[in-house]
Amino acid sequence: MAVQGRALTRQDRSADDAGPKVTRRAVLFMCRNSVDFRCGNTSPQLVLLGACPGQEEWAARPQRPFAARSGINLLTLLAVLDRLAGRELYGLRRGDFRSQNIDDYTLMNAHAVPKWPARDGRSTPRMAEVESADNLPRLSRQLRAVQAKVVIGLGRPINYAHLRVRGRDSGPMRAIRLLKPVQPGVVFLVTGHPSPRAINRFGGGDQERGFEEKLSVFPPQ
Repeated sequence: MAVQGRALTRQDRSADDAGPKVTRRAVLFMCRNSVDFRCGNTSPQLVLLGACPGQEEWAARPQRPFAARSGINLLTLLAVLDRLAGRELYGLRRGDFRSQNIDDYTLMNAHAVPKWPARDGRSTPRMAEVESADNLPRLSRQLRAVQAKVVIGLGRPINYAHLRVRGRDSGPMRAIRLLKPVQPGVVFLVTGHPSPRAINRFGGGDQERGFEEKLSVFPPQ
């Protein structure tokens, strides 16, 4: 993966400074901060993509993505990404994800509507909702507004081979599968979900190991 990561850095991000710059004020006008979206303070082009808001995000004042424990666990993911960026692996560059403040990065969701078990019977969007006619334009508009260079999907299949199997997709994974063909120049990565339950189940309780072992480039090389 290290060799693939360096190749991605040269090929996919060589011209990332060539286009016109968009001011933060313009970004906020195009995509206002909300329960499902927050423009990054200092590195909006680096994006963390969740499944959908939950009850904590809905109840937060102001409403915002990753307001619960998952947001705290993202600090561990940022440390992993910073370390990998220092080695320029997985298409990352030195300096990417250096900040340990999640609000310095753009926070998005594969589907905008909040869900939680007590109200909806589920905490994740259905694939039909992610694929709905109005959802892909929403995601594409947000990525264009922040001039996205790297998108990290949170919630990848357990098995590496399942990255090629649509039936194993999480919400973020399905969104990335749809966005990749229409977002040239963007590096898409997927890793484990930051919820305590996922970390305990698939990472053996070790947050760093769980995130790093699940990190993959999409599409698989």
